[in-house]
Amino acid sequence: MQKAEKMEKREDAIPTPTLEMLEEKQLLAACTALREDIARHKSEIIALDRCLRAIIEENPKALRKEVMDEDYDENYWLEECRKEEKKRSELLAEIISLRNDCCQLRAQIELNSVKRPSLLVTRF
Repeated sequence: MQKAEKMEKREDAIPTPTLEMLEEKQLLAACTALREDIARHKSEIIALDRCLRAIIEENPKALRKEVMDEDYDENYWLEECRKEEKKRSELLAEIISLRNDCCQLRAQIELNSVKRPSLLVTRF
């Protein structure tokens, strides 16, 4: 469908955007924000990885001793990791749902502001 077909007409024959167009705009904005967040988090992870590698290179024997002295075995941490990944997946699903709802609400607000002439409000 072309943009011209998606446009609705106001009473005064001025074309106005539809809700779907504004939803798409809001979803694109959310997607861009998410990509920026991901890029920022990736750079933070890289910086932390460099710090950890530097610490390991400075004192590898002490680090190995501390790891060996742990009370928990590898299976415990694997199970904890699985639990955290499950929680993370559930939270991500909820975040995605809420972001989509938010984008739809923003699009409806924007559509209403475009379709209705704004009122001038003055305070005395």
